[in-house]
Amino acid sequence: GYLPYMGETLNTVRAADMKEAFNVRREGTNDYRGCPQSYADAAAELWREAEKFARRYCMACALALKLPTDYFAQSMKSMDLCTLRFLHYPPCEY
Repeated sequence: GYLPYMGETLNTVRAADMKEAFNVRREGTNDYRGCPQSYADAAAELWREAEKFARRYCMACALALKLPTDYFAQSMKSMDLCTLRFLHYPPCEY
């Protein structure tokens, strides 16, 4: 879902991060309220393609290391630790 400008602070010693974000996760877990349907469709399609790539990359890494092809696949089974982030850093004056 949407994270507003300066809505996240990764380093608590500093001021909030000067960005806004929209996070996309596996299908069925996203909140697209306020977004055009075309954005939701494009984000979902990008997620599907990124998921396919991630699964193939896991297989390629396993093969390169001479491990069983599904060695890394178990950790990617539900894709619950993966997030696709659209970040916007507005111009700022220093």
